[in-house]
Amino acid sequence: MHAKLSPLRVKFFCHDPGLPDTCSLTHKSMDHHMLKLELAGAIRDAGWYAQLEVAAADRSWRADVMASSPDGARRMAWEAQLSPITEDDIRARTERYAAEGITVCWVSPTPKPPSWIGAVPAVSVYPAERVRPMVVREGLVGFGPEVGRWAVHEERLGQFVRWVLDGKVELLTMRRRLWWTSRKSVRAREAWEAARAEEERARQAAEERNRQEAEEEARRRREEMEEARLRAREEAERANPALRYQREEDEYREQQRAERQARVALEVRKRAERQAQQEAASLASAERFRIQLEEREKVGAEWWARLSQDETEELFAAVTERARVEGITINIPYPPISAFHFAYGVPVYRGSPIGLYGVVRPCPALLDEDGSRHWHRIFFLTGDEEHGAEPLPGPSTHFMCGSNGSA
Repeated sequence: MHAKLSPLRVKFFCHDPGLPDTCSLTHKSMDHHMLKLELAGAIRDAGWYAQLEVAAADRSWRADVMASSPDGARRMAWEAQLSPITEDDIRARTERYAAEGITVCWVSPTPKPPSWIGAVPAVSVYPAERVRPMVVREGLVGFGPEVGRWAVHEERLGQFVRWVLDGKVELLTMRRRLWWTSRKSVRAREAWEAARAEEERARQAAEERNRQEAEEEARRRREEMEEARLRAREEAERANPALRYQREEDEYREQQRAERQARVALEVRKRAERQAQQEAASLASAERFRIQLEEREKVGAEWWARLSQDETEELFAAVTERARVEGITINIPYPPISAFHFAYGVPVYRGSPIGLYGVVRPCPALLDEDGSRHWHRIFFLTGDEEHGAEPLPGPSTHFMCGSNGSA
C-alpha cells in the first residue's frame, strides 16, 4: 500500500499494483479506509499507540483500529462500521471484546445514523464527503443546566477520541440507551437535580406556611364574629328580657333533644353489641355441633365397619324373620342407612299400623345421647356388641345371634 494524491488534491492510500490479494485492507471502501486512518491519527495524537486490523489469536474478533495505552495496561478497539448490522450481532461482538478486557467504541459514518447507536458504546459521524475533519453528530450529549435537559453535542471526531482515551467522557445510561458524556455534565445534572429538589422542598414548605396562616386567619375571624354575635345578643336581651327567657327555653329544649339522641344512640349501640354477642354465640354453638357431629359420624362409621357384609345381611334377615313371626310387615331399607338421631343405628318401620318397629344395631356409645329409652326395640347381632352390658331397662333389647339367643 502506498500514499497517493487524487486529481482533487485529496490524499489517500492505495494498494501496490501486481501484489497478491492478501492484504487485510483489501475489499474495504474508501470511506472505511479514511475513517480508520482518521481514528488512528486521533489515537496517536492522544499519546496512545494505534495499530490497524488487529485480530484475536482465535480469530473471534478483528479490530479495525486497536488503541493501546503508553504503559500497555489498557486496550480499546475502535470499529468503523459502515455495513448494516443488527443490534443483536453488534451486542455479541461487543461482548466478545469485553470478555478479553477490551473496551470498544463503534463509529458509523453512514448518511443516516443506524438504529444500534445507543445499544452499544457508539457514535455517529457525518460522512467524510460532507465534513472534514469528521464530526460526531450523535452519541455525545451534554447537560444544559440553564434549560434543565440533555442535548446532543457535536464535536470533532479527533477531540472526541482524545476525551475518551483521557477518561474525560464516560458512558451514561439514559432511557435505556448508552450515551457518551463528560463528567462535568454528570456533575451539572446532579447539581441541577439537587437544586430542583431543594426548590420543591422550599415550595412545599411555603405552601404549608400559607395554609397554616390561612387557617389561623379564618379561626381568628370566626372568633371575632362569635364575640360580636354574643355582644349583640346581650344588648338585645338587656333591652328586651323576654328574648333571654326565649333563648334559655330554646337552649333547654336543645339540651333535651341532644340527650334523647345520645340515649337512642347508646341503646342502638348496646343492641348491636347484644346482637353481635348472640351471633358469636350461635357461631360457637354451630361449630361445637359440627365438631360433635363429625365425632359421632366417625364413631358410627367405625361401629358399622366392625361387621362384614355377610354379618350385616344375616342381622337384617334375622330382624325380618322375627317381625314375620310376630305377624308384622316391616320395610328394610336397602342399602341400610344409619341415622344420626338413632345413634347411627338403622331405623326399621312397620307397615300397619305405621310406626317405628325398632332400631337395628345403634352404637352403644351413643345410646344415652339419643333418647333411646323412647324406642320400642333395639336389635344387636350378639350380646357382645354391647360390651357385655345388660339389656337397656327402657326399650327391649334383642340379640339376634350368639350366646344371648337368636331370632
